[in-house]
Amino acid sequence: MSAIDYGIKWNGLAVNGQYFMRWLNDFVADGPLPLKSKFDHGGELSASYFVKPKKLMPYVRASWVRGQFANPYEYGAGLRWYYLHTERLWLNVEVFHIKGLLIAGPLLPIQQG
Repeated sequence: MSAIDYGIKWNGLAVNGQYFMRWLNDFVADGPLPLKSKFDHGGELSASYFVKPKKLMPYVRASWVRGQFANPYEYGAGLRWYYLHTERLWLNVEVFHIKGLLIAGPLLPIQQG
């Protein structure tokens, strides 16, 4: 897997992102496999701005994966409020949309559809 990370912060504005590529091959199995290799790629992007310095920060985010079997994506927006004089505790409200899931499990609060 290869990835490129990037980010910038300036006067309360933060923009962060990542792009990745993954190749899987040389599978070992005790029987025939339906494919010899697999390639997928994707990324994520987020942007935020402190409208009230060190207190109130709206943000937007998105992520996606493009692959042989599916092309899931998600996007969302939210508001983070640092109600104490610390960056270690905050209150967060977010709305988001998810189209497809790559993972699922008993601890994931969202079910695969």
